[in-house]
Amino acid sequence: MRYLLIFLACLSTGCFKTTGELIGETFASWAGRNADTFFNRFGKPKSVEKQEPNLVTYNWVGTGVSAKIYGNGYGHGPSLYCVLEIDVSDGLIESIRMARTEGEWNRPRCAEILNGGLYSYNQKPVSVHSAAL
Repeated sequence: MRYLLIFLACLSTGCFKTTGELIGETFASWAGRNADTFFNRFGKPKSVEKQEPNLVTYNWVGTGVSAKIYGNGYGHGPSLYCVLEIDVSDGLIESIRMARTEGEWNRPRCAEILNGGLYSYNQKPVSVHSAAL
């Protein structure tokens, strides 16, 4: 009976959402918002991937130092980080997509960073439109 209650509680609170659903919701929540707001909160982009009239694609790499998972073995754990491509038109975010992922570790890391602000990035506000990358 206890397991049934736990199952129903998880079902009602969204515990069974897939990582893809979480990432999609996160990205959708930023669509149409000011790109400078994103970069001031999570850190400036690493580079500009491409520029076209009224469209710029930024390469953004996760905030802070990459987290590592350590086990009891002799090897080292994988680095967890988030790499995104962010399309910006007239200063507004059009779309965000994951780029250069290595395995499934990166997907939950992006959700942690963007949804929970893990390793928040503290820097002076910048405008990506006037800052040299």
